[in-house]
Amino acid sequence: MVRVILHEKFERRCRAPGRPSMKRLRFVPAMAILVFFLAPSAGSVSAQEPRFTREDRERLIRLEAVLTTFMQQVDKRFEELRDDINKRFELIDKRFEQIDKRFEQIEKRFEQIDKRFEQVDKRIEQVEKRIDQVDKRIDQVDKRIDQVDNTIDRLVNVMIGIVATFGGIVAAVIGFALWDRRTMIRPFEKRIKPLEEDAEKLHLLLKALRKLAEKNQELADVLRSFTLL
Repeated sequence: MVRVILHEKFERRCRAPGRPSMKRLRFVPAMAILVFFLAPSAGSVSAQEPRFTREDRERLIRLEAVLTTFMQQVDKRFEELRDDINKRFELIDKRFEQIDKRFEQIEKRFEQIDKRFEQVDKRIEQVEKRIDQVDKRIDQVDKRIDQVDNTIDRLVNVMIGIVATFGGIVAAVIGFALWDRRTMIRPFEKRIKPLEEDAEKLHLLLKALRKLAEKNQELADVLRSFTLL
């Protein structure tokens, strides 16, 4: 493609107005040589009568040979120049092909980089989706925690009410027990007091009988029989 463009530019320059073509350039030096050789003969012809001699014929033959040789050399040089230009264009084409290959490699690398960036973008999107899911789960957990907190607050309030009720009941029971004990123990105390006094008297009487049994054997035997001594 590059070679075609360069050839087109070269042909446009050669075909441009004011620029001689390759064929015109080859005839310019030939015409100059022809004028150079014919100038003396033209002067002599104008001075003398017009005639075509053998010398003129030989001169024309030599001129034709010189022109043929010159044209061959010019053609050869132009062919060499064309071959050189073609070789240079081939080298330029090869270099441009190498450049195209390098650009293709660079484009492939950029495509790979684009694919990698696309993969990175996809991964980032997946991570963002996961983060959104985690945020939603955290919100759900926060809502559940709030619900649990509300439930705990209710339970605490209920427990406080139960404890307060239980404390009131216990206080009422203790107060009632104390009041009931006082009201019930007083009659028993009144009844037990005489019994305690009688028991104390019996104890003193038993002591007196034991002392008396030390002196009276019969009394001692009686007390032993009742296991009082």
